[in-house]
Amino acid sequence: MRKKLLALALLMTIFGMRTSFASPDWKEFYSEAQHFKVLLPTDPKHQAVNSPLPDGTTTTTDVYTSVNPDGTFYLIAANTFSKEMDVSDTTKILEACLKGMLVDNTVVVSSQFEEFHGHKTLDFLLKAGTTFQKGKITLVGHSLYDLLYDYDEKLYNQDEYDRFLQSFNVINR
Repeated sequence: MRKKLLALALLMTIFGMRTSFASPDWKEFYSEAQHFKVLLPTDPKHQAVNSPLPDGTTTTTDVYTSVNPDGTFYLIAANTFSKEMDVSDTTKILEACLKGMLVDNTVVVSSQFEEFHGHKTLDFLLKAGTTFQKGKITLVGHSLYDLLYDYDEKLYNQDEYDRFLQSFNVINR
């Protein structure tokens, strides 16, 4: 039986198909600054981006990107708002974040509100040409997390996406 599974895995690899056990060596990443942990296929690159807020102040978003050899990538954008900012209208905040992602020729294929780890989330699928971005936006207290999988339509891997999402946890909040 084991030989049959190995042969099947080899054939699937040769013919470009993906398996749920194709990437067993994902690494756990922990962001002490943004209080989350997640599994990623490669060590993430970090960039801090300053963004203006509607009230005239600025905020810093920490962006972590992990790129697969095939060019698909995972991104976590984490932003902690000041305690003075009113975050009571979660729906409005999540919708504004999604709207801010619509640049150039990007269109919303689908979006819907769900619950993720006990918090309201906005699940989305965006498309720009042959590139898709699938993910979740969630607000935990005063921290906003955008979890995103960017892929070409021919390279989508549901198993990897599920692994990414299921491994994400906010800690020490």
